[in-house]
Amino acid sequence: MVLTSFILGLSMPAWVVLLERKGRLDWAGGDTVADPVARRLLVTLFVVMFGTYAVGWLWWSVAAAANAASLARWTVSPLLAPFGYLVTVGVVALVPEIDQRIAAQQRSALMVAGGVVIVIAHFGVLRAYRRTAEVIGGELAPWIRVIVLPWVALFVSLLLSFFGQVLDKAVFALVLGSLWVLFSLVDAASMYQAMASFDRACTGRRSVHSESDALPNFLTRQRATAEQRL
Repeated sequence: MVLTSFILGLSMPAWVVLLERKGRLDWAGGDTVADPVARRLLVTLFVVMFGTYAVGWLWWSVAAAANAASLARWTVSPLLAPFGYLVTVGVVALVPEIDQRIAAQQRSALMVAGGVVIVIAHFGVLRAYRRTAEVIGGELAPWIRVIVLPWVALFVSLLLSFFGQVLDKAVFALVLGSLWVLFSLVDAASMYQAMASFDRACTGRRSVHSESDALPNFLTRQRATAEQRL
Protein backbone atom coordinates (compact mmCIF):
# COMPACT_ATOMS: atom_id res chain seq x y z
CA MET A 1 0.00 0.00 0.00
CA VAL A 2 2.92 2.33 0.60
CA LEU A 3 4.12 1.73 -2.96
CA THR A 4 0.57 2.34 -4.23
CA SER A 5 0.61 5.78 -2.63
CA PHE A 6 3.92 6.57 -4.30
CA ILE A 7 2.55 5.44 -7.68
CA LEU A 8 -0.38 7.81 -7.20
CA GLY A 9 2.08 10.55 -6.32
CA LEU A 10 4.02 9.90 -9.51
CA SER A 11 0.81 10.14 -11.52
CA MET A 12 -0.15 13.56 -10.12
CA PRO A 13 1.67 15.60 -12.81
CA ALA A 14 -0.15 13.60 -15.50
CA TRP A 15 -3.50 14.39 -13.86
CA VAL A 16 -2.58 18.07 -13.64
CA VAL A 17 -1.62 18.18 -17.33
CA LEU A 18 -4.84 16.36 -18.28
CA LEU A 19 -6.97 18.79 -16.28
CA GLU A 20 -5.16 21.74 -17.82
CA ARG A 21 -5.77 20.46 -21.36
CA LYS A 22 -9.44 19.93 -20.52
CA GLY A 23 -9.62 23.58 -19.44
CA ARG A 24 -10.44 22.75 -15.83
CA LEU A 25 -7.14 23.93 -14.38
CA ASP A 26 -4.92 26.89 -15.22
CA TRP A 27 -1.48 28.01 -14.10
CA ALA A 28 -1.34 31.72 -13.33
CA GLY A 29 2.33 32.35 -12.63
CA GLY A 30 3.06 30.45 -9.44
CA ASP A 31 -0.67 30.16 -8.60
CA THR A 32 -3.14 27.50 -9.68
CA VAL A 33 -6.75 28.17 -10.62
CA ALA A 34 -9.00 25.07 -10.67
CA ASP A 35 -12.72 24.65 -11.22
CA PRO A 36 -14.87 22.59 -8.79
CA VAL A 37 -14.47 19.36 -10.79
CA ALA A 38 -10.69 19.65 -10.82
CA ARG A 39 -10.59 20.47 -7.11
CA ARG A 40 -12.74 17.45 -6.22
CA LEU A 41 -10.59 15.15 -8.35
CA LEU A 42 -7.31 16.44 -6.91
CA VAL A 43 -8.63 16.27 -3.35
CA THR A 44 -9.79 12.69 -3.93
CA LEU A 45 -6.40 11.70 -5.34
CA PHE A 46 -4.58 13.28 -2.40
CA VAL A 47 -6.89 11.59 0.13
CA VAL A 48 -6.41 8.18 -1.50
CA MET A 49 -2.66 8.75 -1.80
CA PHE A 50 -2.13 9.75 1.82
CA GLY A 51 -4.70 7.23 3.07
CA THR A 52 -2.99 4.26 1.44
CA TYR A 53 0.38 5.54 2.64
CA ALA A 54 -0.85 5.90 6.22
CA VAL A 55 -2.49 2.46 6.36
CA GLY A 56 0.42 0.70 4.67
CA TRP A 57 3.05 2.48 6.73
CA LEU A 58 1.24 1.85 10.02
CA TRP A 59 0.74 -1.82 9.18
CA TRP A 60 4.40 -2.30 8.33
CA SER A 61 5.77 -0.14 11.15
CA VAL A 62 3.90 -2.01 13.89
CA ALA A 63 4.96 -5.42 12.54
CA ALA A 64 8.57 -4.33 11.95
CA ALA A 65 8.88 -2.79 15.40
CA ALA A 66 7.49 -5.96 17.00
CA ASN A 67 10.00 -8.09 15.08
CA ALA A 68 12.89 -5.83 16.07
CA ALA A 69 11.82 -5.81 19.72
CA SER A 70 12.00 -9.61 19.81
CA LEU A 71 15.59 -9.55 18.56
CA ALA A 72 17.32 -6.66 20.30
CA ARG A 73 17.02 -4.24 23.19
CA TRP A 74 16.41 -0.50 22.93
CA THR A 75 14.41 -0.73 19.72
CA VAL A 76 11.46 1.37 18.60
CA SER A 77 8.11 0.70 20.26
CA PRO A 78 5.36 -0.76 18.03
CA LEU A 79 3.07 1.96 19.40
CA LEU A 80 5.26 4.88 18.33
CA ALA A 81 4.10 5.13 14.70
CA PRO A 82 0.37 4.91 15.57
CA PHE A 83 0.93 7.53 18.28
CA GLY A 84 2.71 9.80 15.80
CA TYR A 85 -0.16 9.59 13.33
CA LEU A 86 -2.68 10.09 16.13
CA VAL A 87 -0.89 13.32 17.01
CA THR A 88 -0.89 14.40 13.36
CA VAL A 89 -4.59 13.66 12.88
CA GLY A 90 -5.40 15.38 16.16
CA VAL A 91 -3.56 18.54 15.15
CA VAL A 92 -5.17 18.60 11.70
CA ALA A 93 -8.60 18.19 13.31
CA LEU A 94 -8.10 20.70 16.13
CA VAL A 95 -6.38 23.56 14.30
CA PRO A 96 -9.47 24.58 12.23
CA GLU A 97 -11.62 24.37 15.36
CA ILE A 98 -9.24 26.53 17.38
CA ASP A 99 -8.78 28.90 14.45
CA GLN A 100 -12.43 29.94 14.67
CA ARG A 101 -12.09 30.89 18.35
CA ILE A 102 -8.98 33.05 18.31
CA ALA A 103 -8.15 36.49 16.98
CA ALA A 104 -6.90 36.92 13.44
CA GLN A 105 -3.51 38.11 14.72
CA GLN A 106 -2.94 34.76 16.45
CA ARG A 107 -3.78 32.53 13.49
CA SER A 108 -0.31 32.61 11.97
CA ALA A 109 1.22 31.52 15.27
CA LEU A 110 -1.37 28.74 15.53
CA MET A 111 -0.56 27.42 12.05
CA VAL A 112 3.18 27.52 12.75
CA ALA A 113 2.73 25.73 16.08
CA GLY A 114 0.55 23.05 14.48
CA GLY A 115 3.06 22.56 11.68
CA VAL A 116 5.93 22.24 14.15
CA VAL A 117 4.07 19.56 16.13
CA ILE A 118 3.34 17.57 12.95
CA VAL A 119 6.96 17.84 11.78
CA ILE A 120 8.29 16.70 15.17
CA ALA A 121 5.88 13.75 15.24
CA HIS A 122 6.70 12.65 11.68
CA PHE A 123 10.46 12.98 11.79
CA GLY A 124 10.62 11.69 15.35
CA VAL A 125 9.10 8.41 14.17
CA LEU A 126 11.46 8.16 11.19
CA ARG A 127 14.47 8.91 13.40
CA ALA A 128 13.41 6.17 15.84
CA TYR A 129 13.24 3.61 13.03
CA ARG A 130 16.60 4.77 11.67
CA ARG A 131 18.11 4.26 15.12
CA THR A 132 16.52 0.81 15.38
CA ALA A 133 17.85 -0.10 11.93
CA GLU A 134 21.32 0.74 13.23
CA VAL A 135 20.78 -1.46 16.30
CA ILE A 136 19.71 -4.52 14.30
CA GLY A 137 22.33 -4.03 11.59
CA GLY A 138 20.15 -2.61 8.82
CA GLU A 139 21.17 -0.07 6.18
CA LEU A 140 21.16 3.55 7.33
CA ALA A 141 21.51 5.36 3.99
CA PRO A 142 17.87 4.82 2.85
CA TRP A 143 16.53 6.10 6.17
CA ILE A 144 18.77 9.16 5.97
CA ARG A 145 17.46 9.90 2.47
CA VAL A 146 13.86 9.50 3.64
CA ILE A 147 14.52 12.01 6.42
CA VAL A 148 16.53 14.53 4.39
CA LEU A 149 14.60 14.49 1.09
CA PRO A 150 11.49 16.37 2.36
CA TRP A 151 13.72 19.23 3.51
CA VAL A 152 15.36 19.34 0.09
CA ALA A 153 11.91 19.38 -1.51
CA LEU A 154 10.86 22.24 0.79
CA PHE A 155 13.93 24.27 -0.16
CA VAL A 156 13.32 23.67 -3.87
CA SER A 157 9.64 24.62 -3.45
CA LEU A 158 10.66 27.94 -1.90
CA LEU A 159 12.95 28.60 -4.85
CA LEU A 160 10.17 27.70 -7.30
CA SER A 161 7.73 30.02 -5.55
CA PHE A 162 10.16 32.85 -6.31
CA PHE A 163 11.06 31.89 -9.87
CA GLY A 164 7.44 31.00 -10.66
CA GLN A 165 6.68 34.71 -10.84
CA VAL A 166 9.20 35.29 -13.64
CA LEU A 167 9.13 32.01 -15.59
CA ASP A 168 6.82 31.32 -18.48
CA LYS A 169 3.71 29.40 -17.45
CA ALA A 170 4.50 26.37 -19.61
CA VAL A 171 8.13 26.31 -18.45
CA PHE A 172 7.07 26.60 -14.82
CA ALA A 173 4.61 23.70 -15.19
CA LEU A 174 7.26 21.54 -16.89
CA VAL A 175 9.88 22.26 -14.22
CA LEU A 176 7.44 21.70 -11.37
CA GLY A 177 6.14 18.44 -12.84
CA SER A 178 9.62 17.11 -13.56
CA LEU A 179 10.83 17.88 -10.04
CA TRP A 180 7.68 16.30 -8.58
CA VAL A 181 8.37 13.07 -10.46
CA LEU A 182 12.06 13.14 -9.51
CA PHE A 183 11.42 13.65 -5.80
CA SER A 184 8.68 11.03 -5.80
CA LEU A 185 10.94 8.47 -7.50
CA VAL A 186 13.82 9.04 -5.09
CA ASP A 187 11.50 9.07 -2.08
CA ALA A 188 9.71 5.89 -3.19
CA ALA A 189 12.98 4.07 -3.85
CA SER A 190 14.45 5.23 -0.54
CA MET A 191 11.39 4.19 1.45
CA TYR A 192 11.28 0.79 -0.24
CA GLN A 193 15.00 0.24 0.42
CA ALA A 194 14.64 1.35 4.03
CA MET A 195 11.72 -0.99 4.73
CA ALA A 196 13.28 -3.90 2.82
CA SER A 197 16.65 -3.55 4.55
CA PHE A 198 14.90 -3.37 7.93
CA ASP A 199 13.03 -6.60 7.18
CA ARG A 200 16.21 -8.30 5.94
CA ALA A 201 18.05 -7.26 9.09
CA CYS A 202 15.28 -8.74 11.25
CA THR A 203 15.28 -11.99 9.25
CA GLY A 204 19.06 -12.30 9.29
CA ARG A 205 19.30 -11.58 12.99
CA ARG A 206 16.59 -14.15 13.73
CA SER A 207 18.49 -16.76 11.68
CA VAL A 208 21.69 -16.02 13.58
CA HIS A 209 19.85 -16.37 16.87
CA SER A 210 18.36 -19.69 15.79
CA GLU A 211 21.74 -21.06 14.75
CA SER A 212 23.42 -19.90 17.95
CA ASP A 213 20.67 -21.49 20.04
CA ALA A 214 21.03 -24.78 18.19
CA LEU A 215 24.82 -24.94 18.51
CA PRO A 216 25.02 -25.76 22.21
CA ASN A 217 22.46 -28.56 21.76
CA PHE A 218 24.52 -30.01 18.93
CA LEU A 219 27.68 -29.91 20.99
CA THR A 220 25.86 -31.43 23.94
CA ARG A 221 24.63 -34.35 21.86
CA GLN A 222 28.14 -34.95 20.51
CA ARG A 223 29.57 -34.94 24.02
CA ALA A 224 26.91 -37.35 25.27
CA THR A 225 27.61 -39.74 22.38
CA ALA A 226 31.34 -39.64 23.07
CA GLU A 227 30.80 -40.40 26.76
CA GLN A 228 28.57 -43.37 25.92
CA ARG A 229 31.30 -44.81 23.67
CA LEU A 230 33.80 -44.55 26.48
